[in-house]
Amino acid sequence: MESELFICDELLDGSNSLLTSVFCAPIFICFTNSGILKVKPDDLIIDGDFNETNETKLRNGTITFIKYKNKCYAVTCKHVIEALINKEKIARKRYESLAGDGEFPDFDLYSFYTPIGDVQYHCNYKFNIVPQSDEREVDVAIAEVDELYIKKLGRKPIVFTNKRNIPLTGIASGFPEEQRLLKKGEIINNFSSKFVTCVATINTSSDGAFYLNDIISDHSGVDNLSGMSGGPVVWSDSKKYGLLGIVKEGVPIQPAKDGLFKENSILIHIEHLTTNKLDEWLKYLPKYSKVQDKTIKSYRTK
Repeated sequence: MESELFICDELLDGSNSLLTSVFCAPIFICFTNSGILKVKPDDLIIDGDFNETNETKLRNGTITFIKYKNKCYAVTCKHVIEALINKEKIARKRYESLAGDGEFPDFDLYSFYTPIGDVQYHCNYKFNIVPQSDEREVDVAIAEVDELYIKKLGRKPIVFTNKRNIPLTGIASGFPEEQRLLKKGEIINNFSSKFVTCVATINTSSDGAFYLNDIISDHSGVDNLSGMSGGPVVWSDSKKYGLLGIVKEGVPIQPAKDGLFKENSILIHIEHLTTNKLDEWLKYLPKYSKVQDKTIKSYRTK
């Protein structure tokens, strides 16, 4: 970072590394009942945007955990959920053509999974796309979740409240698809996802939208931010912090061919969240929606 921005001490560990990973987790669109166990290294190579319908590719987004009025929610982008829906539609159409008049499975063929160590945690909740605004598309989807589910992932929800005066410091976090690693094993596949944070200045556009934009000195080896969609964007000052919104879209790290900037820069568009918006959305969303937990535990053997 070229400019000095204040970060609350509660967001830093003893080595001054950011702790915002505790508020979010990666979610991978995987075949139900097998998770990423059958994923091949070539399946990680992504060419195109998040909405591509190529079934052989493993796509991921990020979910942010919040606590509001004593209930816990997982929040991500609408386009992340649409990617799962599209993949499910294609898979079901192919299954129907192969099965003919045979019995069709009564469960979703694709689900969200979060791999941690040797366990692939199934996100066994239905996300609901929030009502859309007449003025502009709202890129948000929400699921009410058990706090126990969040704890199982080693995470905790960020308590959500409004802040009238937003400070300059913004911290975007998430799990970009770039630099994911799949290590093939004899029994199971070990999978790791890189967690990335970006500290930059919070700006507002002429229409009131929030975004992060700054010159950066180090982009941590990540050039494309696809996969960070839905990750938390936290505001911070020297004493406090809170949730500003979620990552909506990240422009590829600059400079790039035909890019916006000549200097090393970052630009992240934010879907702003407020208590008023959340209250309105929750009025129209279905209540708590949980499905059968299909978490996969892979035990190593000698």
